Amino acid sequence: MRRLDVPLAHLGAIQRGLRDAALLIGLNTDAENGRAWVIVDDSSDNPARRVTEIVDEIVARSGEARVEAL
Repeated sequence: MRRLDVPLAHLGAIQRGLRDAALLIGLNTDAENGRAWVIVDDSSDNPARRVTEIVDEIVARSGEARVEAL
């Protein structure tokens, strides 16, 4: 599994994109600190590339996301 830190404002769109790509396992938020993250399945073919593509498409104009190993 991998943890993907994402902009809180885009969590819903990112969640839908990852779910549709069958990569989403879970998510969590820390609204007090404006943080959100999702947990993704890294057992598929090149999951980091797929996750990066999905997130880049959603947040390209408004922020960055980072994939971190758990």
